[in-house]
Amino acid sequence: MEEPQPLAPGPFRQCLLWFCGMSRGQAGSPPPTEEAGAATARCLEDISEDPSWARVVNLNALLMMTVATFLWGFYA
Repeated sequence: MEEPQPLAPGPFRQCLLWFCGMSRGQAGSPPPTEEAGAATARCLEDISEDPSWARVVNLNALLMMTVATFLWGFYA
């Protein structure tokens, strides 16, 4: 006996899947092999950050929060 074909997703679900970067065929795809997993791990970028730039970003965030708090209090 043949298995029934799954129903095609509606247009809203197709748009949602497209927006999320998924396709209908990925649900039943086999898991990646060890070689494919190792190749993917090698391709990942290093996300470490320079400590001096981390300080710059943190000081900028502190400054912006100070300005925002002052403006909120001044105009409240």
